[in-house]
Amino acid sequence: MKAISGAHALLTNIVLAWNTHRMNDVVERLRKSGTNIEDAWLRRMGPGHFGHINFRETFSFGVDRYTEALIQGRRAAIGGAMT
Repeated sequence: MKAISGAHALLTNIVLAWNTHRMNDVVERLRKSGTNIEDAWLRRMGPGHFGHINFRETFSFGVDRYTEALIQGRRAAIGGAMT
């Protein structure tokens, strides 16, 4: 339980650090482009967003459009190994 709890705390801190870094990049970019962003508004923002985190450990890759190339590549690899 200690190891799992520590891992969760570490992961949470990594996500918060990443979100903070990305938020800072966006704010800097917007300010350079002339957008007025008030510090009072930023103080109410937090890096605790998690919509981009995959909690279910499922992955989806859009390989449908590459199906034929993947099959041909696999056939070539198998054929090359057999010769």
